[in-house]
Amino acid sequence: MEAVIRDITGELDVSFSSPEEFGRIALGWLTEGVQALAASISEEILAGPPLKPYWHEGLIQEEDPRFHPEVPPLWGEIRIVYPSRTGGYGQYAKPYSKTSLRRLEALSGELNKAIVSLQRWAGDGFVIHDLEVHREGRGNGHARPMVTVPAHEDLDASCPEVTFMREYCAGHAVAFGHVSARGRGLPGETDLERALNRQTWTSLAEWDRYLRGYSWVTVVPAVLAARLGGVGALRGSGAFAVVNEVAGGSVWLQATRRWSEWAGDQAVVDRVFEVLAPVLPPGMPEPGDPLAPPEPDKPQEIIPYLLSLRDAADFHAGAEK
Repeated sequence: MEAVIRDITGELDVSFSSPEEFGRIALGWLTEGVQALAASISEEILAGPPLKPYWHEGLIQEEDPRFHPEVPPLWGEIRIVYPSRTGGYGQYAKPYSKTSLRRLEALSGELNKAIVSLQRWAGDGFVIHDLEVHREGRGNGHARPMVTVPAHEDLDASCPEVTFMREYCAGHAVAFGHVSARGRGLPGETDLERALNRQTWTSLAEWDRYLRGYSWVTVVPAVLAARLGGVGALRGSGAFAVVNEVAGGSVWLQATRRWSEWAGDQAVVDRVFEVLAPVLPPGMPEPGDPLAPPEPDKPQEIIPYLLSLRDAADFHAGAEK
């Protein structure tokens, strides 16, 4: 198959047992991510004059030509969704500043979602850094830190976003992680979840029973890695270019050195599936996302999933129960 360059997302799932712990995870991911990926942009913005909003959301209709004004060459913003005291959800969207950073810190324990975006014009396009945290559960549950990974044919493990994720895993126990082509569904949703019509919150609730999916990079929690025979067996399988144990006994698996070697070779995808199938949810996956609603007497066009189109249940007998 041909390697298709699609937007790529990295996500990690981190368990929390209190709002305070969630706040520490959320704030830590966003602030550490800014320092690792966009420190110079952050420093330049904070040292300069306050940024003025260029958007007009809610004030100007989308069809108005002023709805999409020119983006300034240096820009940053913070967006937060949080429970409102009057019911429902409140939204905070402000330019990146010391004030909006303080607001992020104040809301970190209760927010549902936060996005920090920083960008700078580089002559032929914007260099953009997007970091997000999504929440599943209130008093306890999973934080879902995410980062947008630049999509290009030469993407490899030296990519700063992938390096940041790997270093984060070295210091924090995670329940799952992946670097995957972004689908048409909810943020962070894996191809396997879409192919099996599994909701993310269902997958998260079963994190110690099944992996949510598999991709170019897959982070396997310790409990599932043990069922697969541990680091030694995963390394000995020959299906992965990189096998590293990280914090809490989780295992960082990278299928190939470069993204294009994963996205362009079905045999590689099939090998990874065969090794991980004993801890994947059962079911025959759909082949891809429909590009449009089906029409009579016309073939259905799809965006193919990067998956092996086989039922993992056929491999479950090989896993330890």
